[in-house]
Amino acid sequence: MRIAIMQPYFLPYPGYFHLLQAVDEFVFFDDVNFIKRGWVNRNNFLVQGRAHLFTVSLMNASQNDLIKDVKINYSEKWKDNFIKILKFNYSKAKNYERFLTFMEAHLNWDYEYISDLNMALIEGICDYLELKRTFKKSSTLDYNRAASAEEKILTICAQENATNYINAIGGIDLYDKAHFTKKGIELNFVESKPIIYEQQKGKDFVPHLSILDMLMFCDAEQVRQHLTNYALK
Repeated sequence: MRIAIMQPYFLPYPGYFHLLQAVDEFVFFDDVNFIKRGWVNRNNFLVQGRAHLFTVSLMNASQNDLIKDVKINYSEKWKDNFIKILKFNYSKAKNYERFLTFMEAHLNWDYEYISDLNMALIEGICDYLELKRTFKKSSTLDYNRAASAEEKILTICAQENATNYINAIGGIDLYDKAHFTKKGIELNFVESKPIIYEQQKGKDFVPHLSILDMLMFCDAEQVRQHLTNYALK
Protein backbone atom coordinates (compact mmCIF):
# COMPACT_ATOMS: atom_id res chain seq x y z
CA MET A 1 0.00 0.00 0.00
CA ARG A 2 1.24 3.47 -0.93
CA ILE A 3 0.90 6.21 1.69
CA ALA A 4 1.56 9.94 1.93
CA ILE A 5 1.59 12.14 5.05
CA MET A 6 1.13 15.89 4.69
CA GLN A 7 -0.18 18.88 6.63
CA PRO A 8 -3.72 19.96 5.69
CA TYR A 9 -3.25 23.04 3.50
CA PHE A 10 -5.84 25.60 2.43
CA LEU A 11 -6.91 24.79 -1.15
CA PRO A 12 -3.37 23.61 -1.92
CA TYR A 13 -1.39 23.89 -5.14
CA PRO A 14 -1.67 21.17 -7.84
CA GLY A 15 1.53 19.45 -6.66
CA TYR A 16 -0.28 18.52 -3.44
CA PHE A 17 -2.79 16.65 -5.58
CA HIS A 18 0.00 14.94 -7.49
CA LEU A 19 0.87 13.44 -4.12
CA LEU A 20 -2.74 12.39 -3.63
CA GLN A 21 -2.80 10.89 -7.12
CA ALA A 22 0.23 8.75 -6.33
CA VAL A 23 -1.07 7.01 -3.18
CA ASP A 24 -3.78 4.76 -1.79
CA GLU A 25 -3.95 6.34 1.68
CA PHE A 26 -3.40 9.95 2.65
CA VAL A 27 -2.73 10.94 6.25
CA PHE A 28 -3.33 14.56 7.22
CA PHE A 29 -0.45 15.51 9.54
CA ASP A 30 -2.63 17.58 11.86
CA ASP A 31 -0.82 17.10 15.20
CA VAL A 32 2.39 18.89 14.25
CA ASN A 33 3.17 22.54 14.93
CA PHE A 34 1.44 25.27 12.96
CA ILE A 35 3.86 27.34 10.86
CA LYS A 36 3.15 31.03 10.45
CA ARG A 37 3.35 32.28 6.86
CA GLY A 38 2.98 28.71 5.68
CA TRP A 39 0.20 27.21 3.59
CA VAL A 40 -2.21 26.02 6.28
CA ASN A 41 -4.26 29.22 6.09
CA ARG A 42 -3.28 30.92 2.86
CA ASN A 43 -2.76 30.42 -0.87
CA ASN A 44 -2.44 32.23 -4.19
CA PHE A 45 -5.40 33.07 -6.42
CA LEU A 46 -5.79 34.92 -9.70
CA VAL A 47 -6.58 38.61 -9.11
CA GLN A 48 -6.49 41.07 -12.00
CA GLY A 49 -4.25 38.75 -13.97
CA ARG A 50 -1.69 38.27 -11.19
CA ALA A 51 -1.06 35.91 -8.28
CA HIS A 52 -2.63 37.30 -5.10
CA LEU A 53 -1.93 35.79 -1.69
CA PHE A 54 -5.12 35.38 0.33
CA THR A 55 -5.04 34.56 4.05
CA VAL A 56 -7.74 32.97 6.21
CA SER A 57 -7.90 34.84 9.52
CA LEU A 58 -7.06 32.78 12.61
CA MET A 59 -7.52 33.18 16.37
CA ASN A 60 -4.14 34.09 17.91
CA ALA A 61 -2.36 31.26 16.11
CA SER A 62 1.09 30.47 17.47
CA GLN A 63 3.86 28.21 16.25
CA ASN A 64 3.53 26.50 19.63
CA ASP A 65 0.04 25.34 18.63
CA LEU A 66 -0.70 22.08 16.87
CA ILE A 67 -2.46 22.53 13.55
CA LYS A 68 -5.52 20.65 14.80
CA ASP A 69 -5.96 23.17 17.64
CA VAL A 70 -5.79 26.35 15.54
CA LYS A 71 -9.18 28.08 15.38
CA ILE A 72 -10.59 30.20 12.57
CA ASN A 73 -11.38 33.85 13.35
CA TYR A 74 -14.93 34.53 12.18
CA SER A 75 -15.04 38.04 13.66
CA GLU A 76 -13.20 39.31 10.59
CA LYS A 77 -14.71 39.57 7.10
CA TRP A 78 -12.30 37.24 5.34
CA LYS A 79 -15.12 34.97 4.09
CA ASP A 80 -16.85 37.85 2.31
CA ASN A 81 -13.54 39.04 0.91
CA PHE A 82 -12.69 35.61 -0.44
CA ILE A 83 -16.06 35.22 -2.17
CA LYS A 84 -15.59 38.69 -3.69
CA ILE A 85 -12.23 37.57 -5.11
CA LEU A 86 -13.95 34.63 -6.78
CA LYS A 87 -16.82 36.73 -8.11
CA PHE A 88 -14.67 39.53 -9.50
CA ASN A 89 -11.91 37.38 -10.98
CA TYR A 90 -13.41 34.04 -11.95
CA SER A 91 -16.90 34.94 -13.17
CA LYS A 92 -15.98 34.08 -16.78
CA ALA A 93 -14.40 30.71 -15.94
CA LYS A 94 -16.27 27.68 -17.29
CA ASN A 95 -16.78 26.12 -13.83
CA TYR A 96 -17.37 29.35 -11.95
CA GLU A 97 -20.91 28.57 -10.77
CA ARG A 98 -20.03 25.06 -9.61
CA PHE A 99 -17.03 26.10 -7.52
CA LEU A 100 -18.49 29.34 -6.24
CA THR A 101 -21.32 27.21 -4.82
CA PHE A 102 -18.78 24.66 -3.53
CA MET A 103 -16.82 27.33 -1.68
CA GLU A 104 -19.87 29.15 -0.31
CA ALA A 105 -21.25 25.89 1.07
CA HIS A 106 -18.01 25.03 2.89
CA LEU A 107 -17.39 28.54 4.19
CA ASN A 108 -20.95 28.82 5.47
CA TRP A 109 -20.46 25.65 7.49
CA ASP A 110 -18.33 27.69 9.91
CA TYR A 111 -15.78 25.01 10.78
CA GLU A 112 -14.21 25.82 14.14
CA TYR A 113 -10.71 24.68 13.23
CA ILE A 114 -8.69 25.49 10.11
CA SER A 115 -7.64 21.85 9.77
CA ASP A 116 -11.27 20.73 9.55
CA LEU A 117 -12.05 23.29 6.85
CA ASN A 118 -8.96 22.35 4.85
CA MET A 119 -9.57 18.61 5.08
CA ALA A 120 -13.20 19.01 4.04
CA LEU A 121 -12.18 21.09 1.00
CA ILE A 122 -9.49 18.62 -0.08
CA GLU A 123 -11.75 15.61 0.34
CA GLY A 124 -14.56 17.41 -1.49
CA ILE A 125 -12.26 18.15 -4.43
CA CYS A 126 -11.14 14.51 -4.50
CA ASP A 127 -14.79 13.42 -4.60
CA TYR A 128 -15.41 15.71 -7.57
CA LEU A 129 -12.35 14.29 -9.36
CA GLU A 130 -13.28 10.71 -8.40
CA LEU A 131 -9.97 10.23 -6.60
CA LYS A 132 -11.01 7.46 -4.24
CA ARG A 133 -8.51 7.59 -1.41
CA THR A 134 -8.52 6.57 2.23
CA PHE A 135 -8.09 9.65 4.43
CA LYS A 136 -6.91 9.61 8.03
CA LYS A 137 -5.67 12.14 10.59
CA SER A 138 -2.33 11.62 12.31
CA SER A 139 -3.91 12.80 15.58
CA THR A 140 -6.02 9.63 15.60
CA LEU A 141 -3.03 7.30 15.13
CA ASP A 142 -0.82 5.71 17.78
CA TYR A 143 2.77 6.66 16.97
CA ASN A 144 5.81 8.06 18.76
CA ARG A 145 5.24 11.82 18.73
CA ALA A 146 8.55 12.45 20.51
CA ALA A 147 10.59 10.78 17.75
CA SER A 148 12.51 12.48 14.96
CA ALA A 149 10.62 13.56 11.85
CA GLU A 150 11.82 10.51 9.92
CA GLU A 151 10.97 8.09 12.73
CA LYS A 152 7.48 9.59 13.03
CA ILE A 153 6.90 8.87 9.36
CA LEU A 154 8.28 5.35 9.67
CA THR A 155 6.14 4.48 12.68
CA ILE A 156 2.99 5.77 10.95
CA CYS A 157 3.89 3.74 7.86
CA ALA A 158 4.38 0.64 9.99
CA GLN A 159 1.06 1.15 11.78
CA GLU A 160 -0.75 1.57 8.46
CA ASN A 161 1.01 -1.44 6.87
CA ALA A 162 2.45 0.72 4.12
CA THR A 163 4.86 -0.77 1.59
CA ASN A 164 5.64 2.57 -0.08
CA TYR A 165 5.98 6.05 1.35
CA ILE A 166 5.56 8.91 -1.13
CA ASN A 167 6.76 12.39 -0.15
CA ALA A 168 6.76 15.78 -1.83
CA ILE A 169 10.01 16.55 -3.66
CA GLY A 170 10.88 19.21 -1.07
CA GLY A 171 11.71 16.44 1.39
CA ILE A 172 14.31 14.74 -0.77
CA ASP A 173 17.16 15.91 1.47
CA LEU A 174 15.32 15.10 4.70
CA TYR A 175 14.80 11.37 4.39
CA ASP A 176 17.20 8.48 3.78
CA LYS A 177 16.04 5.88 1.25
CA ALA A 178 18.37 3.26 2.69
CA HIS A 179 16.90 3.73 6.16
CA PHE A 180 13.38 3.26 4.80
CA THR A 181 14.46 0.17 2.86
CA LYS A 182 15.84 -1.41 6.04
CA LYS A 183 12.35 -0.95 7.53
CA GLY A 184 10.78 -2.67 4.52
CA ILE A 185 9.39 0.54 3.01
CA GLU A 186 10.18 1.93 -0.44
CA LEU A 187 10.67 5.71 -0.39
CA ASN A 188 9.86 7.88 -3.41
CA PHE A 189 9.39 11.59 -4.08
CA VAL A 190 6.82 13.24 -6.31
CA GLU A 191 8.40 15.63 -8.80
CA SER A 192 5.71 17.79 -10.40
CA LYS A 193 6.10 18.74 -14.05
CA PRO A 194 5.04 22.15 -15.35
CA ILE A 195 1.30 22.55 -15.86
CA ILE A 196 -0.23 25.12 -18.21
CA TYR A 197 -3.92 25.55 -19.02
CA GLU A 198 -5.99 28.37 -20.46
CA GLN A 199 -6.97 30.88 -17.78
CA GLN A 200 -7.93 34.13 -19.50
CA LYS A 201 -7.93 34.33 -23.29
CA GLY A 202 -5.08 36.34 -24.72
CA LYS A 203 -3.23 36.62 -21.43
CA ASP A 204 -0.08 34.91 -20.18
CA PHE A 205 -0.50 31.91 -17.91
CA VAL A 206 -0.05 32.69 -14.20
CA PRO A 207 1.57 29.71 -12.39
CA HIS A 208 1.86 28.68 -8.73
CA LEU A 209 -1.80 29.15 -7.85
CA SER A 210 -4.24 27.14 -5.76
CA ILE A 211 -5.88 24.03 -7.22
CA LEU A 212 -9.09 26.08 -7.19
CA ASP A 213 -7.78 28.07 -10.16
CA MET A 214 -7.39 24.92 -12.25
CA LEU A 215 -10.80 23.66 -11.18
CA MET A 216 -12.39 26.93 -12.28
CA PHE A 217 -10.91 26.84 -15.78
CA CYS A 218 -10.63 23.11 -16.57
CA ASP A 219 -13.24 20.36 -16.66
CA ALA A 220 -12.83 17.32 -14.41
CA GLU A 221 -11.19 15.14 -17.07
CA GLN A 222 -8.66 17.86 -17.93
CA VAL A 223 -7.79 18.23 -14.24
CA ARG A 224 -7.38 14.47 -13.89
CA GLN A 225 -4.97 14.51 -16.84
CA HIS A 226 -2.96 17.37 -15.33
CA LEU A 227 -2.73 15.50 -12.04
CA THR A 228 -0.92 12.62 -13.73
CA ASN A 229 1.80 15.06 -14.86
CA TYR A 230 4.48 14.07 -12.36
CA ALA A 231 7.37 11.66 -11.95
CA LEU A 232 8.44 9.53 -9.00
CA LYS A 233 12.08 9.80 -7.97
